[in-house]
Amino acid sequence: MKILIRLSKVFNVLLILCFFLPFMISDCENEDNKITNEESGQESEVLPPESDTTHVQDEQTDVVIETESQPQIKDTIEEKSFAEKILNKLMQPTKNTFSLFGYVVTYWLWLFIGIVAFIILFIFYLQFFKENRIHIMILLVVAELMLLSIPLTEGMNGLRFGFHVIVILIFLMIINELIVLRRKKT
Repeated sequence: MKILIRLSKVFNVLLILCFFLPFMISDCENEDNKITNEESGQESEVLPPESDTTHVQDEQTDVVIETESQPQIKDTIEEKSFAEKILNKLMQPTKNTFSLFGYVVTYWLWLFIGIVAFIILFIFYLQFFKENRIHIMILLVVAELMLLSIPLTEGMNGLRFGFHVIVILIFLMIINELIVLRRKKT
C-alpha cells in the first residue's frame, strides 16, 4: 500500500516536470508579410491573397514569369444579424480590446490548459499534505476529461509529445488511485 502511495507521488512529480515539455504549437502570425527561410537566411515577401500574380518577377534572375490569370472569388459580406452584432459588441467592445467574456470565448483552449495546470498543482498539494484520495481521484478524472476535449475540438495537428505524455501519466495516476482506493476499503 505504501509503495502505491509513493508511486502516486512520483507520478505527480513527473507530471509537474512534464509542464516543461513541448505541449502545443500556438498560432504564428507573419510580421510585415515576411517569412524568413531558416536554412538560407533569406527573406521573401508573402503576397496577400488579393494581390495580382499574373506577372511575377524573380528578383535574383530578373525574369518575368507569366501565369494564368484566374478570376478571384470574392466573399460576399452578408449583413450581420442583430444578435451577432450584439454578441460581437459584448465580446469586443472596441476594435483592439476584448471583454472578459470575449476573452474566455476566444481563448477557451488556453483557459482549459491553465485550469488543468492548476488542478495538477492542487493534486500535488493534496497528495503531499492532505492525502485525501477521493478528491485526488475526482480531480484527476476532471483534468483528464478536460485534456481529452482539446483534440476533439482543435484536432491533433498542433499537439506535441508533451500533451501525450501528460495524458498517459494522468491515466496511470487514475489507475493507481483506483487501486489505492480499493485496497483502502478492504
